[in-house]
Amino acid sequence: MKQFFDDNKFKYTDKDIRLEQSDIQNYERELSKHDFKPHFGNYLKRQLIHYSSCFIVGRENRGNYRKWLAKVIKYNRFN
Repeated sequence: MKQFFDDNKFKYTDKDIRLEQSDIQNYERELSKHDFKPHFGNYLKRQLIHYSSCFIVGRENRGNYRKWLAKVIKYNRFN
């Protein structure tokens, strides 16, 4: 942000771009609520969907099969 302000000739003080300690603590607290580790069970589900769909003929049929199987085994790709 500092570089952007300098490049575009904005007038600012360090106080303007410094984060408050309470904002940093709130950010860290919210971030700690989430688990970003990969889940092995989800990995196995993804592999099952991928490799079992190889036996389905036709691109559209394979896509439909993958969607159906993901729903059946409750696979969430964002987990």
